Amino acid sequence: MTDTMRRRAPAILLLAVLLLSLDLRLWPPRTAQALSEWLQFALALGAGLLCGRAALRSRSRGRVFWSLIGLAMLFWAAGQAFWAIEELSLSPQWGLRWSRSSSISPSMLATPCPAAAV
Repeated sequence: MTDTMRRRAPAILLLAVLLLSLDLRLWPPRTAQALSEWLQFALALGAGLLCGRAALRSRSRGRVFWSLIGLAMLFWAAGQAFWAIEELSLSPQWGLRWSRSSSISPSMLATPCPAAAV
């Protein structure tokens, strides 16, 4: 086992145990929801930072690719953080408030616009 693998092994093992415990439903529902939301944020943020690091190391057209993918990941992480905060702290029923109290429901967003058919 290389030195890099030895350094990464504890983090990979921790992630595997956490994912397995979420899959086996070992946590109370509210705790599992919070762990899932923040784990998605952490993974997207980590992916964005690693893509940024790859962009800095690249010397060819790959730099643009890694920069754009990294930027997309960071935007996803920001959106996931917003979603987690809304889902876990602002919404009394885990995000159901938006679809019940808003005049625009998610099903309306998926409905095609009549003008688009013309």
